[in-house]
Amino acid sequence: MTLLEDGAQTQLSGTLSTSDVDKGDTATFTPGTFKGTYGTFTIDANGNWTYTLDKGANATQALAQGQIATESFAVVATDQSGASVSKVISMNLVGTNDVPTVNGIATGTTVENLQLNAVGFLQATDVDTGDKITQWRVLNPNGTYGSLSIDQNGKWIYTLDNNDADTKALKAGQTGQEAFQVVAVDLSGGTSQPFSINVDVIGTQNRAPGGGGTPPSGVTTTHPTIVANVIENTKPKDSGSFSGAPGTALKDPEFKAPDENSSPTRVGNNADNHIKGTNKQGFIDGRGGNDRIDGGDKDDRIHGGDGNDQLKGGKGDDVLRGGSGNDLLDGGSANKGDTAEFTGSRSEYRIVDLGNGQGTICTAYNRMRRDRLIASNG
Repeated sequence: MTLLEDGAQTQLSGTLSTSDVDKGDTATFTPGTFKGTYGTFTIDANGNWTYTLDKGANATQALAQGQIATESFAVVATDQSGASVSKVISMNLVGTNDVPTVNGIATGTTVENLQLNAVGFLQATDVDTGDKITQWRVLNPNGTYGSLSIDQNGKWIYTLDNNDADTKALKAGQTGQEAFQVVAVDLSGGTSQPFSINVDVIGTQNRAPGGGGTPPSGVTTTHPTIVANVIENTKPKDSGSFSGAPGTALKDPEFKAPDENSSPTRVGNNADNHIKGTNKQGFIDGRGGNDRIDGGDKDDRIHGGDGNDQLKGGKGDDVLRGGSGNDLLDGGSANKGDTAEFTGSRSEYRIVDLGNGQGTICTAYNRMRRDRLIASNG
């Protein structure tokens, strides 16, 4: 008697009978319901039994393609004289291939002329015992403004084509959107449901080399500190970029690692990390690599370190320090006073206002002449 793991049939049934050499003696079965590893067995006093496969059980779904598992139950019949006999009923369960399940970072942001790459990481799980992911594939790698690729470790990279006509056609502050679908394939050939990745492409003002830019409405500049204010429901009409003069080495007394004994600390390594903050105030240091760091709901201090990093503050009043590399710093939503510090070879800070009446106020310390500040309404 056999059932398939994910087959249409989920039950087996039958009737047991007894015989007794003693004239006039009859036997009855001990009724009951018994839960096994893969399903449930039920029998009544007349010997009518039913086995129901639990397709949702972890053990059932863990069966690999073609794997055979046996489920056995012992039943007992007792006659009127108290003599009893037992019998074992066995069912075979045959595994089928379960497709992988994909999750991970589904969004990214690039900025024309400034931040040409967005990076994310996907993970795939397969419930089948011994099965593994053998291939990642982008179903539609070529987008409107750039292209998406993924390696066999699940790391995806979106590359903005800065010379593409559609990219150049974006106005300052205009956001173009790219949508891609990725699948994972397991050892048995099972293909996951498509996983969607969405990338925002933010336009900037196209200028001749060496040309100056005009700050967007609502943004004022001083040297060596750049200050941008968006208050009430006022939003910048457009986005723009401008260079600030190099300043003195500003010391930010608020930017320091809190006591590790009193608040959580997240530390990356020299690989490409994706680090998430918690709902407690914390300090996050990405170290080396091209990192993506998302702050939590509290006031976080986030240091990108070396590499081209993407830092997002979250909901609190955050301090973002890009470090070296070409970094993207996003203050996050519902902020009242984010602070960004540009120290890399080229960085970009994006002001976000949700239009909820709170507004966003950020202060950006500019250390390098090539750093840029971009204001947008998200």
